[in-house]
This record gives sequence, C-alpha cells and structure tokens, in this order.
Amino acid sequence: MSVIPGAIVTAIIIIAWFVPFMIITTSRQTGRPEKFLWVCALLFVSWFCWIIYWLAAPLKPIQDED
Repeated sequence: MSVIPGAIVTAIIIIAWFVPFMIITTSRQTGRPEKFLWVCALLFVSWFCWIIYWLAAPLKPIQDED
C-alpha cells in the first residue's frame, strides 16, 4: 500500500525538476546561446537559478533577424 504514495511523490519531484527546463527552453525572452547558458546553470549550479532567470532574463535585448 505504501508503493502508490511513494510513486506519486517521486512523480511530483521529477515533474517539478523538469518544469524550469521546459520554461527556459520554450521561452521567447532569450536567444539560443543565452538559453544554453541558463540550462547549464540549472544543471550545475542550482534549481534556484530558475528564479534568477525569471528576475534577470533577458540579459540583453533579442535582435530580430529579418
């Protein structure tokens, strides 16, 4: 009986871990190189880097490529 609650908690943790990656990679606020750096920061620094992303991104304006 304790397997189901454990699986639910594990699924919630995994989903919560992937949410910042999905938000950063699908964002239109930053360009591809900057997204790469933010994802690397998420992987190697901390999950809280996502909060910094929301506060600081974009670091520079995106240039429209026409």
